[in-house]
Amino acid sequence: MNRSLKIAMGSLAVSAAVLVIKYAAYLVTGSIALHSDALEGIINARRQPRVDLAPSRA
Repeated sequence: MNRSLKIAMGSLAVSAAVLVIKYAAYLVTGSIALHSDALEGIINARRQPRVDLAPSRA
């Protein structure tokens, strides 16, 4: 696995962990703000520009 892919997978794992923590906080507190923030994170993740992880051939 190349370095770029490892970094991308690590970033994805951290993002998923943050989403789970925010949703758990919403369930514990009932805060609509936390729920909204967690949902916004999903929407913003889908809007990110696509990054080509393939090595360039120069």
